[in-house]
Amino acid sequence: MANNPPGNQLSVKVKCRSEKMEGLMDRISKVIHRGPQHLDVESSFECRREPDTQIYPYLDFMPLNLYTNKNIGFLEAHVFGLKSMSLVEVRFRDDVSLEKLVSGCPVLEELTLIRDMNSSFVGEVDRFMRDLSAKKNIAEFFLSGISSVRHMTISEDTVVALKHYSDAGLLPKFNNLSRLEAVFPCMLLPFLPVFLKRCLNLKHLILKVVDANWAKDEFELTGVPGCFLSTLECIQLKSIHYWKEEAIKIATYFLQNAAVLKKLTLSFMDYPRLVPDKKIFEEINKVTKLSPTCQILHEWEPGF
Repeated sequence: MANNPPGNQLSVKVKCRSEKMEGLMDRISKVIHRGPQHLDVESSFECRREPDTQIYPYLDFMPLNLYTNKNIGFLEAHVFGLKSMSLVEVRFRDDVSLEKLVSGCPVLEELTLIRDMNSSFVGEVDRFMRDLSAKKNIAEFFLSGISSVRHMTISEDTVVALKHYSDAGLLPKFNNLSRLEAVFPCMLLPFLPVFLKRCLNLKHLILKVVDANWAKDEFELTGVPGCFLSTLECIQLKSIHYWKEEAIKIATYFLQNAAVLKKLTLSFMDYPRLVPDKKIFEEINKVTKLSPTCQILHEWEPGF
């Protein structure tokens, strides 16, 4: 655990390993009481707790005031000033813990939420979406907590969860969101315009589409989000494996509908380089751009 306060701002970073450290929970609790504005939690492997030898996520040994206290007011009192939070493959024993952690941060500005769907602690879809009728109040608290962030990074599994929220009519507007980095499953691309319509002031979008080459059904991108006409200036399409119909369709959608777009960057996987640069520009220059000043750039990401 480390803290590095720039000026009067307290930043906390917690790394959890598989071995339990005596007194760690008390130390973390004291730091949380000081009202940090930045929290970065990195979880390692699960561990076994005697005497039942059952496997638990290591974060369950964190202090209750960090994320599991049932009294939302008490939780807000300890993380009220938190502005930046990064949760990367962090495992929680139950989903209420995650929801209450996020909903208890009313001034949160930057959120990174990458969930590990291969973990034994989660199911085929995010479990906190499984029973919305029974957990609607908690879901609304959670969504209220993330609705004010300015920067957000979400994994494909979080996109699945947000799609379920949207289907249930619970997806909020992200009025403050200016930068979004998202991994979208190809089969959920029709949800992309729906989600972006909730991001009224989005300026920078970094999008990675997975499983595009194995998609069984064709996808359609329809509708023009409001940010396309007023604020969206930079788009990066990451980790493009092949310059085929799917990638061309995604790039075309943005070029034809984003009125104030300044830059579209195509990032290709370089293992090996399968598409000549000339062919890429021949294809993309056939598209009629709504923004006449938009620059189209391309780069090659390192191969494996």
